[in-house]
Amino acid sequence: MSVATPDLIHGLFGTYTRTVAPSATLLAVTLEEIKSEIGLLDDDSLNAELMRIGRAATKKVGDDSERIIMTQTWQWHCDRFPCRELELRKIPIQSITHVKYTTDAVVTTLSASVYETDLLSAPARIRPKIDQVWPAADLVLNAVEIEFIAGYASAAVVPEDIKDVILQVIRARWNRCDLGQSYWDLISRLRTFGFVV
Repeated sequence: MSVATPDLIHGLFGTYTRTVAPSATLLAVTLEEIKSEIGLLDDDSLNAELMRIGRAATKKVGDDSERIIMTQTWQWHCDRFPCRELELRKIPIQSITHVKYTTDAVVTTLSASVYETDLLSAPARIRPKIDQVWPAADLVLNAVEIEFIAGYASAAVVPEDIKDVILQVIRARWNRCDLGQSYWDLISRLRTFGFVV
């Protein structure tokens, strides 16, 4: 199921749509980390439930912090290219799959040799290379499509501060207690680190 969010950058109205959700087996924290957090290291009888809680906690932290946590595929659609540089306001971004545009009612994939990407910055940036320009797209709705892979590929590369917040949510759910203000303080820090949508 796709999740669409509107965006307004460079005077362009665009929409982000998730086209591929994270794998159900991919967790931001390992099962061992979850079991250690709640003190169940020697009990395997609740593994499936702990995985479910881990997925729910990851989703909550991602939603609240407005970050993409585990690998998923997104598309950004807008009506035309900006004058120069384009920002993708989802973080982190692993790679750009394609840039497509409609011209003369034909959808064309833009050659990667025409543009350069900066995936280290937040937000990530795409712009034409020196001596290149964005092509002219038809004046139609959603004439430009950029598809990208966002999130972290495995628990091993999820930053520790994000893991800590996820484990806090897991512990609170397991013990059936409120998250409290400390959770929201941590979420606020995640939202202000770099660029957040």
